[in-house]
Amino acid sequence: MSTPEFDRFIEASRLTSVVLDRFLNRSQYWDQGPDRLSIFDQAAGEQALPAVDDRLQQLFAARQSSRTFNDTPIAHKTLAELLAAVGVAGSRPLVPSAGGLDPVQTYAFIRRGEGELDGTVVRYLHHEHSIAPVAQMPSADRCRQLFSLDCEGDPALMLAFVVDPAETLGKYGERGGRFLIQQVGHAMQNVGLRIADSQTRPILGLRNSLPGSRNSQKLHGYILGGVLDELMTTLNLAHTRAVLVGGYAIGVSG
Repeated sequence: MSTPEFDRFIEASRLTSVVLDRFLNRSQYWDQGPDRLSIFDQAAGEQALPAVDDRLQQLFAARQSSRTFNDTPIAHKTLAELLAAVGVAGSRPLVPSAGGLDPVQTYAFIRRGEGELDGTVVRYLHHEHSIAPVAQMPSADRCRQLFSLDCEGDPALMLAFVVDPAETLGKYGERGGRFLIQQVGHAMQNVGLRIADSQTRPILGLRNSLPGSRNSQKLHGYILGGVLDELMTTLNLAHTRAVLVGGYAIGVSG
């Protein structure tokens, strides 16, 4: 099924090294203008709701963006925990999928990792909870360019979220494009909450480790809004129907 409007949106929002400066300048120098009434304000009375301060709400509040990274490698167990956030519990995917079509794929760029994973790019096979090698990591300078990294130090790990839009667009037409973006957003929120959980476990009295394993690492990171589509060449997906939607930079804080 042809979806020309979605194709035009992807092409218009494609980010390459050629247009990167224009994208950064636009976002940096954009002027919101004078304060004005919100289009969402309605002439109606407000009603206060009861305060919420349970463990889950505290976890939501703990999620934050951090752009300072040290040189600590990502442990194998920590990588497993992060990827499990977008995996499968029993037979149920943790990222909801319109029509059960399961279009989201996660790739891990392991800049600093344990053992043979150090300096590799892997694909996460979320149904099997396993990883498969894809490529060697690009150079440090090329990584900073590909992920448009704006941070102090280099993150130990970058996640890239890619979709195969064919079935979703085939079933839902142009509307399916919204579903694809929603699903990647849900995957990134899952990762963000896993990072927040690594910071709050001692505070909230949660278990610090799985049976027989050492304590989990404390993580921090931020969502990447400027990942270059040139990244698809590293993933061997250039000139395919796959679409790069977003990324996450992650490091260890202690």
